[in-house]
Amino acid sequence: MSILFGLAALANACEAPTEAEDVQTQYLAYAERSVRIAELAIAGDEQTLGRMIDADAEFAAGGGDVLVPLGSGISAAIVFVDRLRLNASQFSYPGWDYMSYPADACGPIEIEIRFTDAEEQMYTDVTFKFDGGMLSSANGWTRSLNSGLIRGQRP
Repeated sequence: MSILFGLAALANACEAPTEAEDVQTQYLAYAERSVRIAELAIAGDEQTLGRMIDADAEFAAGGGDVLVPLGSGISAAIVFVDRLRLNASQFSYPGWDYMSYPADACGPIEIEIRFTDAEEQMYTDVTFKFDGGMLSSANGWTRSLNSGLIRGQRP
């Protein structure tokens, strides 16, 4: 009986970042984890992704006004970054500019990361959802990017 209990405990083990003890560090740790997952998917590192992505994690990619479901699991994560042409040269996400408070590192959390490819003038906003420390879904939208310099200077 204790072996079955031990196996059940392992199956429900939380894979949350160890530094995520309050909401601010939790947010920042999961933001960095989201970027790392994208990097690993671009590299095709299925072994490491297997420790970060739930086997049932759902992926969907969109552009314009069409969102296409891509399936689930590690193979869908790799298709996801290919579909979104996620060859970004930079990423960004908002900092945590609020009061911090204790958080459940294993609870659900949603993180939005912007990946920007300045050369192709494209950006992709990806919403990563985590539960129990594992990625449970990711949806991304790719859009064209227009940017420039603001003219004029203040005296």
